[in-house]
Amino acid sequence: MGLDGDEPERGIKTVIDSMVGADAAYTARWIEQFPESKTRIEARETLMKTWAHQDPQAAANWMQNLPEGNSRDKATEHFVNAAAPHEPQLAWQWALTLSNATKQEEALETAARQWLRINDRQARQTIPAAACPRPW
Repeated sequence: MGLDGDEPERGIKTVIDSMVGADAAYTARWIEQFPESKTRIEARETLMKTWAHQDPQAAANWMQNLPEGNSRDKATEHFVNAAAPHEPQLAWQWALTLSNATKQEEALETAARQWLRINDRQARQTIPAAACPRPW
């Protein structure tokens, strides 16, 4: 009896979620052994949702080794969303690497809002006024 519909993908996401909590770096290495596919892209996204929240610097270090492209951009989007509440400056730096202008603008706004919330003075000194979310 085979799995139907999106059951295999949901199963992989569940396994990754549990693995990330135990050893995120191992999980990242395991995911990189997957063939380049939708499953691998989604696995990276799932990894980033958790790892960037738990240890944003380690997650960012791992992302530096990903080749540029759609898969890295997707992981970066999830990284920014997960890391911004805790490490908004790091999230801002990664948002700048997104190749899609619309996605970059959305990610920069996410990071900027959190940065302004956490450290308004530093954010205002670092983020160009034109890039800050309104109201400024």
